[in-house]
Amino acid sequence: MAEPFYDEDLAWIHDLCCSSFVEQAGSWILDAMGRAGIRGGRVVDLGCGTGVWAGRLADHGFDVTGIDCSAAMLRIARNRVPEASFLSASFYDTPLPAAVTVTSIGECLNYAEDPAGHAGRVRRLARTVWEALEPGGIFFLDTRQPGENREAAPHDCTEGADWMVLSSSRHGEGRRSLRRRIVTMRRVEGRWRKSVERHTLALFGAAELAGWLREIGFRVRIRRGYGDFCPAPDMRVLTARKPA
Repeated sequence: MAEPFYDEDLAWIHDLCCSSFVEQAGSWILDAMGRAGIRGGRVVDLGCGTGVWAGRLADHGFDVTGIDCSAAMLRIARNRVPEASFLSASFYDTPLPAAVTVTSIGECLNYAEDPAGHAGRVRRLARTVWEALEPGGIFFLDTRQPGENREAAPHDCTEGADWMVLSSSRHGEGRRSLRRRIVTMRRVEGRWRKSVERHTLALFGAAELAGWLREIGFRVRIRRGYGDFCPAPDMRVLTARKPA
């Protein structure tokens, strides 16, 4: 049986707690798109989650295609943004439509089934994005780095009136991966329900990732955050533009 990945309860809690991340990152991306003269057309969102970013894009007149492998997240997304197109799939294995912008927000590219082989999948995806983007189009993405000599927070607890999330993390060998165990408790119809998920992230240095993009032909810039919004000390934001 496949491991659960953002199943019903974690998807619901993630939508409740993490939407502000997308809102702040998305505001900066919209400004950057406007400065680049991108004010209409199709945006493809890789790892679209519950559709918060898709909703912002639709409100600004963009056509949106969101791709995610979490059925629970996509149910929320489709209810939130019925005018967008959402695909239930791995974006590594899915042909992308022509787009003016491609985005991947919130460490989506780091999630890995096999950390040892994940770099190859990301490099192939970069080529797929290049081929989908129109000349002058931009790929906005972020990545978690190998740690900058920081240890992963061993335990974390977040809670609300009717839910709780307990997570523990540990680095893999060489600090090139991060493994999380996430326990959720949610009260549904007066009863508490528990679920457990295990997520694995492959960690890439931003310079390494930028090098792969430049090999294809992208013009790349690395930033510490989305403008003034810096989500985590070990996260970097990359903008990769296809020359016009």
